[in-house]
Amino acid sequence: MTRLMKISALTIGALILLVILSAVILMTFVNPNRFKPQLSQYVKTQTGRELRIDGDISWTFFPHLGLKVTDVQLSNPKDFPNQPFAQVNEADVKLSFLSLLKKQIVAKQLVLKGLQLNLVKNKTGAVNWQIALAQTATHNPQPVSAGQAAAAPLYMNIAKIGIENSGMNYWDQQTDKQFMIKHLNFNSKEVGFNHPFPVHLKFQANSNQDDIKAEFNLTGKLKLNPEQQNYQFTSVDLKVDLQGNKLPNHKIHIDLNTAIAMDEQNLRIKPLKLVLDKQTTLSGELAKNLKNQLVTFNFIIPELILPAGKPGQTQSESSAPAALLPLVLLKDLKANGSLVIDKLVADRFTINAIKTNLNANNGIVQLAPIQAALYQGNYQGQISIDARTNNPSLVMQQSLKKVQLGELLAALGKQTKFPLSGVGDVTLQLTTLGNDLDAWIRNLAGNTSFVISNGSIENIDVEYQLQRVRNFINKNEQPKQQSSNQTRFDSLTGSFQINRGIANNNDLALQAKTATVKGQGSIDLINQTLNYRIQASATSQNLGSDAYKIQDYLGGGLPIVISGKWDNPKVEPDWNVISRAIAKALLKQQMSKYTDTLDEQLEKHLNGDTGKKLKQALDGLFK
Repeated sequence: MTRLMKISALTIGALILLVILSAVILMTFVNPNRFKPQLSQYVKTQTGRELRIDGDISWTFFPHLGLKVTDVQLSNPKDFPNQPFAQVNEADVKLSFLSLLKKQIVAKQLVLKGLQLNLVKNKTGAVNWQIALAQTATHNPQPVSAGQAAAAPLYMNIAKIGIENSGMNYWDQQTDKQFMIKHLNFNSKEVGFNHPFPVHLKFQANSNQDDIKAEFNLTGKLKLNPEQQNYQFTSVDLKVDLQGNKLPNHKIHIDLNTAIAMDEQNLRIKPLKLVLDKQTTLSGELAKNLKNQLVTFNFIIPELILPAGKPGQTQSESSAPAALLPLVLLKDLKANGSLVIDKLVADRFTINAIKTNLNANNGIVQLAPIQAALYQGNYQGQISIDARTNNPSLVMQQSLKKVQLGELLAALGKQTKFPLSGVGDVTLQLTTLGNDLDAWIRNLAGNTSFVISNGSIENIDVEYQLQRVRNFINKNEQPKQQSSNQTRFDSLTGSFQINRGIANNNDLALQAKTATVKGQGSIDLINQTLNYRIQASATSQNLGSDAYKIQDYLGGGLPIVISGKWDNPKVEPDWNVISRAIAKALLKQQMSKYTDTLDEQLEKHLNGDTGKKLKQALDGLFK
C-alpha cells in the first residue's frame, strides 16, 4: 500500500510538473498576439461582427489562468451607426486553473478599464445588443437533467471585481431620446453565492431631453442564492444629486436607505426611508408581485413641501404648461396602497392630516376615500382618473365642512387676498379633461352648492350702491365711497352649474344686516370674470320713503349690475331701469289727482263694458 501511494504521489507530481513545464514553454515560446486573426475570424463567423484587438494580448497559466488584453472593439451590426457597439481599454482576468477543472468559478480578479457601450434602437425598432450566435451542425448542446444540475451545484468565488472609468450611451432613434452614463466605477470583493459581499457603484448620467444632470452613489451588501432564486440587497445606501435650471434652487439631493429582497414570486423593499433635501422624509414599505405585476405600498410622510414656481413667471414664459399627471407611469400601473401625509405645503397652500387609499389598474386610478384637515375645517372626497389616453379625464366628488374659504381660495389662487371670505360648507361634483391646470379649468363641468356664513365680499358694497340710488331719487349729491368697499353678510347661499369652465348661478341669496340680495349670473373661471345681475332690498330705514317706494315699485329690490374681473369688478345700479321706474312713479303720482274726476266722467259718458275696459287700461298705465 505504501509503495502504491508513493507511486501515485510521484505520478501526480510528475503530471503537475509537466503542466507547469508546458505552461512555461507555452508562455516563453508562443506569442498569444499571433492568434488575433483567428480570434477575429471566429467572432465574425459566430456573430457577424468585427472584433478588433489593437493592443497586446498576454497570458499566464499558473498559479492562475490569466488573460490581459488592451484596446478591444466590437462593431455594430449593419443598419446601425458606424461606431463600436462595445470597446474596452483594458481587460484583466485571472481564474483559478484547478477550479476550472472542477467546473467552478474561482477568480483572483475580473477588471475592466475604460469600458464603453453604445446601445441603439434604430428606426425600425431593432436593437444592437441582441447578438445571434451562428448555429452549426456539430454544435448541439444537450439539456442538463435535474439530477445532473443537483449533482453539480453552482460555486463562485471572485476575490475582486472592478469596472473603472467606464460609460454607456443609449440612443432611441425612433424618438431621438438619448441617455448618457459616464465616469462609471464599480467594485466588489469576495463575490460568491450564499454569503453577503459588499458592492459600490458610482456614475453620472444625463439626457438630451433636459438640462438635468444626475450623480449616483450606491453602496450595500448583496447576497445571491441562484439555486433557490433568492436575492437580498441589504444596508442599501443610495445618494443622488440632481442639478439643472428647472429644479428648485437648481439642485436636489436624495438619500435612500432600505433593504431589498427578491424571489420567484415577490420583490420587497422594506423598511424604506427616503429623504429629500434633508427636510422631506418618506418611510414605509413597497412590494411587487412579479407574477401579476401588482404593486402594494404603505407610505408615511411627516411633511411634504412642494417647490413653488419662479417669482413672476407666467405660463407664456414656458414652452408648454406643466404636466400634472405622470401618464407613462399610470397607463401600466397596477397598484394598491395607502398614503399618509401629516402636512402638505404647496406654495401658499397648506393641508394637514391627509389620508387616502390608492387603487390603480392599467390607467384607471382611484383615490378613495380622501380625508384631510384644512383651514379650520375638514375635507372628504374621492377622485377617479382615467389615464389610458393622452387626454386623461378626472371625476371628483368632494365636500368641505366649516372651512375658512377666503384663506383657502387665496392660497389656491394667485391673489394675496381672495374677494370672498366666510365659513363655508361646499359640495362639488365635477369632471374635467387634460393634464395641466389650464386644461382642467377650460374643461371643467359639473355642479356645486354652498352655504357660507359670517363672511364678506370685497370690492362690492351693496349698502353704498343703495345709498347712491337713494340720493339719485332724492336728487342729492352722490355719497362718497367707503374705504372698506365690501359687503359683510350673515349668510350666502347658492349653487352653480358648470360647463366648459363657465359657472352659471340663478339662486344666489345673501342676507346682511341692512339688506337682502337675490341674484343670478355667471362666473368665467378661465378669465376670472363676473357677469351678475342682483336685486338688492334695503331692510333698514336709512333709504327714505321715496327710495322704498321705487324699491317696491320694482318688485321689492333695486337692480345692480356687476361685471368685469372678480378681484376688481365694476358695480353700477341699473340706472335705466331705475329711471323708468322713477318716471312712472312720478307720472302716477301726478295723475292720481285726476283719477276720481276721470272715473266719474267715464261712468257718466261711457257706461257699460267700454267704460270699464278703458278705466282698467288707464289704471294699468300708471302702475
